Amino acid sequence: SDFGKYAKHTQHKYLQLIFQKAPALVGQILKYRRIDEETRSRDLKPALDLLCHAGLIQKILATTAAGIPLHAHMKEDRFKLLYLDVGLLQTATKVDATNFFEQEILQINAGMIAEQFVGQELLSYSPSYQNAPLLFWEKSESQAEVDFVITVGSHILPIEVKAGATGRLRSLQSFLRDRKSPLGIRISEHGLSLHDKILSVPFYLLGFLDKLVLQALSMV
Repeated sequence: SDFGKYAKHTQHKYLQLIFQKAPALVGQILKYRRIDEETRSRDLKPALDLLCHAGLIQKILATTAAGIPLHAHMKEDRFKLLYLDVGLLQTATKVDATNFFEQEILQINAGMIAEQFVGQELLSYSPSYQNAPLLFWEKSESQAEVDFVITVGSHILPIEVKAGATGRLRSLQSFLRDRKSPLGIRISEHGLSLHDKILSVPFYLLGFLDKLVLQALSMV
């Protein structure tokens, strides 16, 4: 509401439009026509940037992950959105709290809640002085996509948010092959384990991710 005190009327309209539509777009590569088919992207971009600077929305930028530093290889025009808070996302998308007791978190809103939670946790545990955006990786020719990419020491590591204890993890395996990465990370409801260069970390242990990764790297 405070934006209305400082923004022009037309600009405030775009701010409201994006803020209302953003919760339904979490985890998707942003196409401006999904916000509003009749509004030009050049009108929406400044409003989106303002919301990001205000900390109400975060961008997850695409990276080729071709080397360190990762942010030197990011594509600023290709990104996904992350909302301010998982609880507010739940309210904005009208997810009933009882759903969390009746079905897996990754099945709620096609995994949107889970990806929001993981992204939010990664941001909260990252050094505040860096103020670096989250990154994801995609391989367009094979439609492979890894939800997040991080660096631990000199290693570039992929993170996939997945349901269940099984699955082929094709995108994760594709990243490991293409980028010669020593370890892949799966965040899910599956218990803590290390198998075939894949470290499985349950949601509740995300705060210890760096320690778990360092331990896993010493074992692979």
